[in-house]
Amino acid sequence: YEKPGRATCHSLARSGSQGPSWKGIFGATHQFADGTSGVVDENYIRESVYEPNAKVLQGYEPVMPTFKGLIRDRQVLGVIEFIKQQK
Repeated sequence: YEKPGRATCHSLARSGSQGPSWKGIFGATHQFADGTSGVVDENYIRESVYEPNAKVLQGYEPVMPTFKGLIRDRQVLGVIEFIKQQK
């Protein structure tokens, strides 16, 4: 979580950061900026790491950079598991 970019933009509290909080986000249905909605699951998190502007949560700006080529699939799995634990 404390690797560059994560703790700076995503809090473990309910609010108070540039990006969405990771607290309780996994498994919940959220509205996206384009008016659609979806469940925050493994696929959504993976897509958000590699293509962060594909589905931006409503209320947030599309400012997250892509981590494609910068983070390994194994590291993404670690992020997913960490987010799952933030209930």
